Amino acid sequence: MSKLTLDSVEWGVFRIKDIFTIENCKCSKVSGLDTGRIPYVGATNQNNGTINYLSKYDNLITKGNCIVFVCDGEGSMGYSFYKYEDFIGTTTVKVGRNTKLNKFNGMFITTVADTVRGKYNFGYKRNQNRLENEILHLPIKNDGSPHWEYMRQFMRKLEKENIEKVLSYLRSYND
Repeated sequence: MSKLTLDSVEWGVFRIKDIFTIENCKCSKVSGLDTGRIPYVGATNQNNGTINYLSKYDNLITKGNCIVFVCDGEGSMGYSFYKYEDFIGTTTVKVGRNTKLNKFNGMFITTVADTVRGKYNFGYKRNQNRLENEILHLPIKNDGSPHWEYMRQFMRKLEKENIEKVLSYLRSYND
């Protein structure tokens, strides 16, 4: 993969249910839970979905390395974000899993997935059926499957370029 541009790859259309297994999160009530170090994730478009930090409650933990889809909430319905770490999620979010998912292709997919957020509102919520049938336009391999490696490399390249810009700025600022 020599040229990592968005127009150097073929694109395909996928329903979320065709590439992810969807799971529900388990925390329906946060009152009475102790604060701690485990991210409490819910319906927000800030802080990568983290609303607070709670103590570890094994029965409420959702394993990381997933995409979190916000299904209900004030102004954040339709957003998605990648979570690497384990967390406690509200029942207003669902997670998508795929064994090929990682931090980089997860960030690529959430950027694409967030383009649908404008269609949801309090009269038209993101329920299980609507989430599963959302359309994602993703790079594809010759066999028509998602090109997970392309997405990973593309996002790694963007990250590297941005880190280099920041370092260059800091060097010039310190000179």
